[in-house]
Amino acid sequence: MVELGLFYHYFIIIMADQSLDEVLARDPNRLYWRLLWTVPLILALGGLVGWPLWGMFQYYQATQYEEQAQIALNGEDWQAALHWLEKSVTQLESSIDKLPSGSYQADLAEQTAQLAELYVHHHQLPQAISMYLRSVELYKHLFEPLQLARQYSNLGGLYAISKELEQAQSYFTQSLQLYQEFGDSASVAAQLNHLGMLSYSRGDGSTALAYYQQALGMYEQLGEPIAIADQYQKLGALYAEAKEFSNAESFFLQSLGLYQTHQQVPKQFEQVQQLAKLYLEMGENAKAYALFEQAVRFAQDLKDQVKLAVLYDTLGSLLWQHGQLSEAEQKLLASLEVHETLLHQKQRENQYNRLKNELGTEEIRARQRQVAQLQEKLGKLYYQQQAWAQAEPFFKQALAIYQELGSQEEVANLYGNLGGIYRAQGKLQEAQQAWLTSLELFQGLKKEEAEQKVRKLLQDIQ
Repeated sequence: MVELGLFYHYFIIIMADQSLDEVLARDPNRLYWRLLWTVPLILALGGLVGWPLWGMFQYYQATQYEEQAQIALNGEDWQAALHWLEKSVTQLESSIDKLPSGSYQADLAEQTAQLAELYVHHHQLPQAISMYLRSVELYKHLFEPLQLARQYSNLGGLYAISKELEQAQSYFTQSLQLYQEFGDSASVAAQLNHLGMLSYSRGDGSTALAYYQQALGMYEQLGEPIAIADQYQKLGALYAEAKEFSNAESFFLQSLGLYQTHQQVPKQFEQVQQLAKLYLEMGENAKAYALFEQAVRFAQDLKDQVKLAVLYDTLGSLLWQHGQLSEAEQKLLASLEVHETLLHQKQRENQYNRLKNELGTEEIRARQRQVAQLQEKLGKLYYQQQAWAQAEPFFKQALAIYQELGSQEEVANLYGNLGGIYRAQGKLQEAQQAWLTSLELFQGLKKEEAEQKVRKLLQDIQ
């Protein structure tokens, strides 16, 4: 600090209208040597102060960006939230080596994990995995084992979605071990369930069953009835897959009973559907039909239009199978009406959505296919009843959608159906043209069996 004082002493002399010659005349050597030593010292001291100051400035900028991200999140503007949080994390990464360790690294770890969640929301899984891996590095450095366990679990889930099952298994196992060390029973049970689902996806039902049973035991110890009911549902589904219908029914009924007791209406709805499908597979159609009707009422109360459309379709098919054609027609028409409404809603959404994307387009195509399938099914129902005038428009509507979707096999089948209607009406020229079109398509698809059937139909009218 003496050198610093001398430097400023000489600086003040010079700035006080004294010439440099006067200063040097008084002390010709000392000024030079003092400056030689003090200038580097000043620069060094400036660096020691300036570097952290620059880091603090970057950290301040990051906090401003993070505030904007939170405002966007509160307004559910996910794109803006992603933009601001990316900027915040970038600034924090730049500032982190200029600042002392501690809360700054904790902020960065928290924000990288939050950014990963936003990437998941935007279906950007590689970026999400990268951010979760970065948060793992930070939490390891910060010695935050519970946060580390959460990030391991998140990574396990993303790798499972990406079908990288070995990686998923590794991260779920690491998460499980950390939670076990801390005695967090609920989180241990959750990781056991994740590992059970992984085993099930590999086709290892016995290992999945063991994991699910362990998780059930933990939830029973914790006395959590809803979690117990969820576990019964998982076990029931596992037994149903294994065709052990008696065990499946038992667990499904126990699950449904708990959901009813605790007024878990959406979960009751899901369980009723599962039980109905089980009875259908067991051949107990009367029980299945009654439960499907109950599920329809749940869907109406919950205003779940997607499920309602599917349930009407299922009931219509079930009634058709049992020869109740009039009732089947009503259910299928109801399903078609809901599906068409959903399609029009999605088309309007996509038309006015400034962030129109591939996902939105795929959703529209999926809904178009559902509408076409219902139209085709209704056409076949009327065809079976020889109601040609009613069957034809449904087949034509389905045909137009399948052509738009580029579904060549469905187009070929529908031309075949239309040919059958025209032949029944005595319109042999139209029938021949429809079947020739069908034949050409089947040839292009190399569907030899279908091709032979169409050739025979053409021979019969010649």
